[in-house]
Amino acid sequence: MLNELFSGERIFGFCEKVCYFFIVNTLFWLSNIPLICFFVFVDIKHIPTYLPLFMISLLPVPPAFSAVLYCMGRQLRGTEVRAFKDYKKGYRADFLLKLKLGAVQLFAIFVLWTNTKYLSEYGLGVVSMLFFVAFIFTIVLTPNLYLFASRYDMKLLDIVRVAVIITVTRPVCTLGYIAAFCFMLMLFELSAGTTVLFMISGYGFLIAFMSRPILKFLEKSQ
Repeated sequence: MLNELFSGERIFGFCEKVCYFFIVNTLFWLSNIPLICFFVFVDIKHIPTYLPLFMISLLPVPPAFSAVLYCMGRQLRGTEVRAFKDYKKGYRADFLLKLKLGAVQLFAIFVLWTNTKYLSEYGLGVVSMLFFVAFIFTIVLTPNLYLFASRYDMKLLDIVRVAVIITVTRPVCTLGYIAAFCFMLMLFELSAGTTVLFMISGYGFLIAFMSRPILKFLEKSQ
């Protein structure tokens, strides 16, 4: 009888977590209607052609992704309440700061990619490669940027500075973020219909999980 009770509690707890991940993932997509519209009406294959429009459609992503990381952090610490309430709190906290941070990053990505493209066309391969490396690095910064924005009360430049330092000095964690993203893309290729329901929340959970040693170190050093 007790075994059946404990088994039922475990199943119920597992179902609660699945629902939490699903709701957070759904709220993320609902927060990014412009991006969905771009994928539906323009298509991902035409991103290079309509790059400025794609950059604009990405503007709502930073606050939404920060909210996902906030929710997954609470999930790991066992302090989650309800998915909607946690997401709302993570989304609204320092909303303008996250929006500015995202706008700065997207502008940097756009400038670096544009320079890479045009310099390569004019035969300046070495300079173009430097801009391309900076372009990739700016994208790789993404998890750390919004992880710190979702967790700590920091100024924009401080978030960027800490994110750059952690990305460079913790290469294992950085490679882990990249591997997690590639893993999610692989799952999407294998089963797009199922993966899209948990893709963002799952990726956010992996980031929150892998970043625990870094966050503990930063909190102890304060």
